Amino acid sequence: MKDYVSGYVGAYLSAEGSQITAPEPYYKTYAGTTKTFNAAYLGDTNYLGQQSGQLAGSDTGSPLMRVRHATGNTAASGWDHVHTVHKKNNAGVWEVVKYTAEKESTGWRTVHVHYDRNEIVLTTNTNQFNVKDYVTNTLSMDASSNLQHITIKVNPGVIIGSADSAIPAINCTGFTSKNVNQDNLKHLVKIENHGKIYGAGGNTGTGGKVGTNGGNGGDAILFDDGTHLYIQNYGNIVAGGGGGGGGGDSADRNDAALLGGNGGRGAGIQSFDSVSKVFTLVEGSNTNAGVNKTDVTLTDGGTGGRIGQYGKGAGSSTRRLSNIKNAGQGGNPGTTIKGAGSSKLTFISNTHNETGHLYNLSGSGSISVDSTHFTSGVSEV
Repeated sequence: MKDYVSGYVGAYLSAEGSQITAPEPYYKTYAGTTKTFNAAYLGDTNYLGQQSGQLAGSDTGSPLMRVRHATGNTAASGWDHVHTVHKKNNAGVWEVVKYTAEKESTGWRTVHVHYDRNEIVLTTNTNQFNVKDYVTNTLSMDASSNLQHITIKVNPGVIIGSADSAIPAINCTGFTSKNVNQDNLKHLVKIENHGKIYGAGGNTGTGGKVGTNGGNGGDAILFDDGTHLYIQNYGNIVAGGGGGGGGGDSADRNDAALLGGNGGRGAGIQSFDSVSKVFTLVEGSNTNAGVNKTDVTLTDGGTGGRIGQYGKGAGSSTRRLSNIKNAGQGGNPGTTIKGAGSSKLTFISNTHNETGHLYNLSGSGSISVDSTHFTSGVSEV
């Protein structure tokens, strides 16, 4: 047997002729500019800055969207709140951004809401002012799409009233709130009153063989849960008084001529002349007394209620409910400011004005009163 002998014992040469004598380190082949890796931001923002994409800023507190105006060099003097934000749509047209929100750990939070802002100044006597109709038909605003921010100013000496006890002097109903990011956003209506806002007086009860009931007084201001109503009152806001009950024949005699007395009209607006813009107004006097009868079995008509007060039942000088046979009952007063559902009312008057009064205030929603005189009426059942 022969020993094995390798055929080659010299140095190994590469194809290029270089000799490999030891392991060589690996080098990357990219020789360009070094790149920096940027991670995407995954956290919650706590500030909505004035520049696109800004996540933090020097200001603290609740997030605000603000813009720098031309004058002023500090945040206190040089920045204004943004009332309206616009964006350019796919067609290249600028449109209003209705709501702006930021993401929090518990969900989205609304930080900016767009309102169509308008001021209405009432300089002449007006019968039955409907805010929604005025906004839609006169101001040409789309309240169904955009939230409204309306300021209504009633000038001194001006009466806003209603000659119909079924219709309020100022009607703020008909607006629909918006649900955005679990927030219920209401339309904002502010009434700054320097004049008089009067509901209608309740109709008289009619005397007869059997007297009819007096009518209820009218409301001064009516609103519902689509509106947050603010009242700044320097004048009078007055609910109409209830009408007096009509008298009857307590003896039930078979004589068509024997009739009870008519009740008196409730205090408040009685009528309105649309040409001269003049209201007929009764604020409480002998003019709303019932008709007296000399026959002891015929019941006198009840006295109409003063502003914000119930009317008297026929034959009664103190009570709404008459205990006399065939006598009509007095009407209930209207309501100065009447809300419904989850309606919200805030008084923002900051002055003690002895001429500014509210009569018979009620509402089932949230009511906040600040420095406003309030005289409560009485509603007897």
